[in-house]
Amino acid sequence: FNADGKKVTFGLVAQTGKKGPKGNITVQDKGTKQRFKGRVDSITCGPKTVTFGGLLKDTTIPFTVVVTDNGEPGTLDFFSFQAPDYSVAGNLGTDKNGGGNIQVQSSNCDEIPNGLK
Repeated sequence: FNADGKKVTFGLVAQTGKKGPKGNITVQDKGTKQRFKGRVDSITCGPKTVTFGGLLKDTTIPFTVVVTDNGEPGTLDFFSFQAPDYSVAGNLGTDKNGGGNIQVQSSNCDEIPNGLK
């Protein structure tokens, strides 16, 4: 939820591969009517937390995302999205009827800073 208590939805895929980081994110703030789309070009991951970033679609505006998988059913999972002049963060399951389930699968996840291969 945003600072005004309005729902924020998101969808994302972030992964590493032989050619470096790849993925995308979409964030939509139902209160402010803002929508952000971006492409992943850097990623750092650990056993539970993944931090990734890139540029918003068709811009040179950077974004950063942090997600934490705190187990099942996902109510304690954490999501954070930051871009210039906008940020949102919080646990997925709140008393405000949030939802979702972050799934971090880090078995093949290597640290690849700034998209270097």
